[in-house]
Formats: sequence, structure tokens, C-alpha cells
Amino acid sequence: MRRKGAGVMQLLLLSIGLAFVIRNLILFQWSGATRSLDIDQFQAWNLFGDVVITRIQVIVIVTAGVVLVAVAVMLRSTLVGKSMRALSDSFDLAEVSGVNTRRIVLYTWILAGSLAGLAGVLAAVYTTLTPNTGWFLLLSIFAAVVLGGIGNAYGALVGGIVLGLAQEWSTMLIRPTYKEAVGFLVLILVLLVRPQGIFGQSRSL
Repeated sequence: MRRKGAGVMQLLLLSIGLAFVIRNLILFQWSGATRSLDIDQFQAWNLFGDVVITRIQVIVIVTAGVVLVAVAVMLRSTLVGKSMRALSDSFDLAEVSGVNTRRIVLYTWILAGSLAGLAGVLAAVYTTLTPNTGWFLLLSIFAAVVLGGIGNAYGALVGGIVLGLAQEWSTMLIRPTYKEAVGFLVLILVLLVRPQGIFGQSRSL
């Protein structure tokens, strides 16, 4: 589709359609039965007061921290990372500057797919798994990207932290069922003040 000159909206719709196909193939092959990881979630340490952290939470936090630092270093210090940032700023300008855009797009897909797979495993620690689990997670991820600023990797990180904290802290006042709504409310409020997102740049269409 890229070779045929498909635009961003066409590629987005194609990706959504492909996701539906993959999910239904999973349903057809393995059914929609709920599954969960066979891990011990009860081994925990009392840090101070009522603050308790489990062993698996420590593993998730450390793993996520190491991966975040590694990706940040890669984007800032390596040739591939700099090329990815260049494509994000201006695809046409990067291409005329000598960047092999086809190869960088391939590398970006591989990196994004690997990170999404790892994120799915880490998320599965706290929830049951169905073929639609990723779809529900994707809504919050998309909101975090928009909040941080589309095309800015560091903005997506900050947007994810802001939304995550807003959703989890809201459970002290409201039912956990509604925490996703709180996250999207934060997204709406921020975009009303800064439509391009926290770290995004104003763009003309």
C-alpha cells in the first residue's frame, strides 16, 4: 500500500481492518476463552506503612525502565534512531537527504512490533487474556500518544505516565470501572488548551 502511494488515513484504516482479521483468526483457531499467565502474584514486600509491592511488580517496573532507557538511547544516539526521528519530522525531507526510508520504515515496524509484544506480556501479568485484550489496551495507548504529541516518542512516554497516574489515582474517588473515562477526560482537557499535545508541534494540513 505504501508503494501504491496510500496516505496516512488509508494505512490507518488498513491496519484496523487487518487487526480485525487477525483477532477473528485467533478466535477461530483457539476460541475466545479467557486465559491467564501462570505466575505467583502474592509474593510481596511491605515497604512502609500500607505500601506493598509484589515481586512481579518489581520485575515489570525494572523491565519497563530498562527498555525505556534503551529505546531513548537508541533514538538519540544511533544512526537508525536519528533516521527514525527524521522520518517522523518530515518523510520527504528525510528521503531527499539520503535516508533509506523503506529500510527505516521496516526497522520501525520491527521495533514497534517487538515493543508491543513485550507490552502485551507485561500487561498480561495484571489481567486475563482474550483475543480482544490488545484492542482495549490500544484505546488508552492511542490517547497517550495524542496527549503527548503525535510523532514525538518522548511525548508519548509523558502522555502515558500522565494518563496512567490520572486513571489509577482516580480510583481513590470513583469506581475502577470508570477510570478509563477519567483518562480520556484528561486528554480532552489538555487538548482544549494545547491541541497539538504536550510536546507536539503545530502542523498545517
